[in-house]
Amino acid sequence: MNAPWVVGVSYADDHRGVLTSPAETEAGPFRLLRQRAGRHTLGMATTIVFLVRHAKAADRFDWTGSDRDRPLIDRGRTQSERLAAALRREQPVLVAASPWLRCRQTAAPLAAAMGLQVELDDRLGYDAPDVAAWVRTAVHDHPGRAVVGVGHGDLIPMYLFQTGLVDGFPEFRTGSLFRLEASRGRVTRAELVDRKELKRQLKGS
Repeated sequence: MNAPWVVGVSYADDHRGVLTSPAETEAGPFRLLRQRAGRHTLGMATTIVFLVRHAKAADRFDWTGSDRDRPLIDRGRTQSERLAAALRREQPVLVAASPWLRCRQTAAPLAAAMGLQVELDDRLGYDAPDVAAWVRTAVHDHPGRAVVGVGHGDLIPMYLFQTGLVDGFPEFRTGSLFRLEASRGRVTRAELVDRKELKRQLKGS
């Protein structure tokens, strides 16, 4: 099993997020490391949940169609391929997405790489938003495995804030993700992985 992505912005067990400043990490903020960690803690299966913000889409102010049909641009398609290359190492058993086009397109390369179908879920989108419920279901249904949910840049941080996993709203750019660890039905850790660090890590691998 590949080691999880770990980044220098960590929100851990006490449910109070603390942003790591440049002075606190030798290589500055958002340093991505590879650490060896098992999927089992204290005999309980640990589920790894990746909450991904969709990749770069067409500008909302220039797009003349429905916002739910706003597609990825070339830069976004590159970001989605990069996400697929990074996350396929984690061997996810579920790739879910908001039904909105930009989220479906972001999830598609990873699903294809894993031989999975993208499972569309309104809880990850704007029609019936409930990221917390999606996470609970995914953790319950896939103990000890990795799962991926692709959603929106406001809904994911709002879930993390409302559940006390972060303090405030860190910058969460398109093509970036949060890595959550959940055991005993509770998310105990949230780590932000910025798209720049994904790119740097893949170049160095």
